[in-house]
Amino acid sequence: MLVGPGTAGQVVIGACLLVQTGAAVAHGGLQRSVRQELCPARLQGRAQATGAWLAFGLRPLAALLAGALGTLVGLRPALGVITLLLAAPFVILWRSPARKLRSSPTPALGPGPGVLPHVTPGPAGSSTTTS
Repeated sequence: MLVGPGTAGQVVIGACLLVQTGAAVAHGGLQRSVRQELCPARLQGRAQATGAWLAFGLRPLAALLAGALGTLVGLRPALGVITLLLAAPFVILWRSPARKLRSSPTPALGPGPGVLPHVTPGPAGSSTTTS
């Protein structure tokens, strides 16, 4: 696609894999941080499970669709289409309000049932309870 076989092709593929791996590592840390900041504590498990299902549960479908595309149009055009599709998340995030997020919004809901109040120890055995 970009280069033929040989040293130049290996260097291009290595550089692309380096960028892809760096982006995956950054995504992992950032998505967890944003989720933990924006999602109420009582919904953290559900948000994590939903994200994991989307990330891992759709892989068999993606593999099936990629195989069908490769069969229909050929290997090189299919890889070109799939490579272009890898840019879609970047474009979506660039155009989303998440790009302008600078501080945590005020939660609309309280901690909810099942969340214990925070207890701050006070002097000489007394304590202060806050929600």
